[in-house]
Amino acid sequence: IHKFCSSNGSLFIRKIDKFTFKTIHSYPEEFNIYLEEKDFELFTNGESVNIADEGSFGLPNGYKFVVIPISTIEIIGGFCIFINNNLLNEDYLEILENIRISINNRLKILSLSEEVNKKSHQFNTIMETIPNSILYFEENGKFVWLNSLAKKMLNIPEEIDKPEIISQAMNSFRNKANNREEILQTAIQLFGNKDVSIKDWYWLFGNPINLVYKVFVLSTTYQNTKGQVWVFENFTSNYLADEKLKKLNEEIKEKITTAENANNAKSEFLANMSHELRTPLNSIIGFSQLILQSGDINKTEKEHVEFIYRSGNHLLSLINDILDLSKIEAGKYELYYTNFSLPSLILTISKMIEIKAIEKGLAYEVAQSPEIPKFIKFDEQKLKQVLLNLLSNAVKYTDKGDVLFSISSSDGKGSKDKKVKFSIKDTGREIPQEFINDIFIPFQQLTSTKKFIQGTGLGLSITKSFVEMMGSQINVQSEFGKGSVFSFEIEVEEVESHIEEGINLEEVIGYNGDRKKALIVDDNLVNRILLQKSLRKLGFDLTEAITGEDALEKIGEFHPDIVFMDLRMPGMGGIEAISTIRKNGNYDNIKLVATSASAFNETRNKCIEVGADDFLPKPIQYSELISKLTTCLKLDWITKEKKGGQIDKKEQAPDYKKIIESGLLNQLLNSSKKGDISKIEEDLTTLKTKFPEYTNLWARYDKFINHFEINLLIENLNNLLGEKK
Repeated sequence: IHKFCSSNGSLFIRKIDKFTFKTIHSYPEEFNIYLEEKDFELFTNGESVNIADEGSFGLPNGYKFVVIPISTIEIIGGFCIFINNNLLNEDYLEILENIRISINNRLKILSLSEEVNKKSHQFNTIMETIPNSILYFEENGKFVWLNSLAKKMLNIPEEIDKPEIISQAMNSFRNKANNREEILQTAIQLFGNKDVSIKDWYWLFGNPINLVYKVFVLSTTYQNTKGQVWVFENFTSNYLADEKLKKLNEEIKEKITTAENANNAKSEFLANMSHELRTPLNSIIGFSQLILQSGDINKTEKEHVEFIYRSGNHLLSLINDILDLSKIEAGKYELYYTNFSLPSLILTISKMIEIKAIEKGLAYEVAQSPEIPKFIKFDEQKLKQVLLNLLSNAVKYTDKGDVLFSISSSDGKGSKDKKVKFSIKDTGREIPQEFINDIFIPFQQLTSTKKFIQGTGLGLSITKSFVEMMGSQINVQSEFGKGSVFSFEIEVEEVESHIEEGINLEEVIGYNGDRKKALIVDDNLVNRILLQKSLRKLGFDLTEAITGEDALEKIGEFHPDIVFMDLRMPGMGGIEAISTIRKNGNYDNIKLVATSASAFNETRNKCIEVGADDFLPKPIQYSELISKLTTCLKLDWITKEKKGGQIDKKEQAPDYKKIIESGLLNQLLNSSKKGDISKIEEDLTTLKTKFPEYTNLWARYDKFINHFEINLLIENLNNLLGEKK
């Protein structure tokens, strides 16, 4: 500038801030001037060359300062030249103006270039930090950009950026892929429509696969220039993990299918086993009940039949335990609600437990609150099974003393809801706290050192599962020298019923009113005979059928009030027969009770779904038969004692006070200790004559004597006398 403009002195001055301008360069070096604030406008007005007034800056006459202002984003200032007035003509000023324009344009280009370089550096830095291989192709093929990872992926040297070389590398890379044909077809579609974007496009390499890229392609347009961004994400770990997971899922699915098939086979086997075992048990238990109810046998025969009946029920409970555990494990168990008499259930259970208690010389007592609901809607069979298991265990593991069965009640959540608490207290050996959880483990058989809970087997495990199914928990308290208490509380719905309060269903012998008609449908002769004898004794008119087709004919001819329909029969089975009957509107008033040796709830539910009014499982218990007849036909029963009469209190809980106070038990104990059989028999005969109501106790003592088990007789007498004293 100094030479070109023939300047006597030149400066480049730059604005630092609002109040400060600084000389950046000067020629000659010692040349400088002093600027006042009024002179700043010469530099900040960057639209034209500015000439300072004559005399400014203290210049001698004949000389002026000319300012060529510079104005860019980053620089505000200008060139100052000290020249002779004679040079300041129009041509000279035009030259200076062209210089100003040229310098400003050049600086703007440099500034923009620097900004572009800055942005490019920022962009490249960002692209290099992304852990993916990224490429950009312009549609015309003139420009390609890729980051370092992409060059490494394509095996391209860092300095290479020619489009044709990169294109060749891409083709070579694609041809190495296992699924190259699939990639090629997708690529053809992609290049055929440049506006299409693709995601989740997998490129697989290696055999077995050891490298996987997940590819995204995004089409872009900027100022009529189209291009595509390709992103290659190393997806190997995720892909291999997904494949492993898929394989595991397939294996799991296969194992589930295998397990389901095995479970279905097991269920089918158990269903068949249940039917095959329960069918003969139906005869054993059913005919035992008929013989016991007939009254045509002597005491010894009655004792034998009672043993058969109890053994049959015990075998039935073992079968039920195995089936129950299987159904619980399969998650197929559910509660089946019916209406029943709670006091009658308690009485039935108590009569069964009382016999076991007497055999061991234990006192059995029932403490039943008067507030308990008389009739409830609940699962009667499961509640009965739970209570029998807990009471049987109490008797089983108590050597002396008593077993107390307590039932209390309180209001539930709803107006018809009641909370019923059951508690079983015994005086047996205590259960150490560390073993309480063990007694609920299936098939748990503890060693002889822990014999107080030996033999729990399945009973308590199933009991626990049933109680939890009922929405409750079993609470166990055990104390040394005092025994154990098992308790749980359930919420039930109180309902109305036509069963007469306080009636013992086992004592029913007939009903009042018109004779009812019953049709028995079963292909098994023994089953038909058993049900026939029970119903005929009650006063029913009967007819029989052996198939579903036969039953449909008999219904039209006989017009029964109730039909007992077996499910397994040749030809038309019970389910189909029930469904067919229900489709006939003329038979709407006929009650249908399905009977089956299958113990599965799904069988019961299927019967109800197709139209059965109720379900009666085999072996058929007399009390259950009476309960079903009551529910279906609303009968007014006649019992052995008096119609609707209450059971004598002594039948619920034997009171030994009067025989103890008579002194005859002590006399029998002394004779037993001496081993005098004749005297023992004589003393026992005296007891039988004076106290005939204690038949179960005397039968037990007869058994001890007949089998010469005098030691057991002595132990029993000691327990009875010692406890009651």
